[in-house]
Amino acid sequence: MGLLAWRLDVVRFLGRDDPLPVREEVQVTQSTPSSLDRALALLDQAAAAFASVVDYRCTHLRDELIDGELKKNHLLLKIRHEPFSVSMEWVAPRSKRGRRVLYVHGLNDGKMIVRDMITLRLDPKKSIEMKESRHTILEAGIKNLLQRFQRSWHKEKELGRTEVSCHEGEAIIHVGATEYRVPCITVETRHRPEDRQLFQFYRCRLFFDRRTNLPFQMEGYDWPTSASELERPRLAERYVYLDVQSNVGLTDEDFK
Repeated sequence: MGLLAWRLDVVRFLGRDDPLPVREEVQVTQSTPSSLDRALALLDQAAAAFASVVDYRCTHLRDELIDGELKKNHLLLKIRHEPFSVSMEWVAPRSKRGRRVLYVHGLNDGKMIVRDMITLRLDPKKSIEMKESRHTILEAGIKNLLQRFQRSWHKEKELGRTEVSCHEGEAIIHVGATEYRVPCITVETRHRPEDRQLFQFYRCRLFFDRRTNLPFQMEGYDWPTSASELERPRLAERYVYLDVQSNVGLTDEDFK
């Protein structure tokens, strides 16, 4: 197996009006067929490692295909688990820089607070309805990511129609002038094109940091519409969590 088994979006930008380039590649040193049992074991390790985390802040990258356009966002994310609280502050694209979105379970009549040029109180579902995201703020964060994959992979194991492989190597991600090098295990799942009614994604990748056992990136790829997309499908969504600082003592003030 060659050192560079695949490259992911060698250069990608967080928006045409944004000066911060994001460059990413994955160097693979070993790749093996696997099973969803191993994938679920990795999730169990991650859940155990994350069980003591009450809050965290991190750099969050969010790329989502909406109406045929890959919308790219770079945010500063803060999350507290009890009560579930989320703070998002945009770094890029420049057109959104400085925007803040806040949500605290049990406050503001269940609304999220959006602060940009003006302050709005919106139902969390509005982020999907207004085509700002593929998910609501209620789904944000690493804990939700873990639970999402636990549900998905248990279902896929029952169906028995998923091809699984694991790759060991290093993810190299540049965000502006900052370089992140993450030793990782990547679980890749593939499905048959004829099974599109059974699964959300044609292909999916979940990246686990070997130092912490936590997932730091997921990628979901859309179903192919042509023969060329069988091996190079379109990215539908990518979520990345970098520089995670846990149990930092977030308070109500962080979500006001």
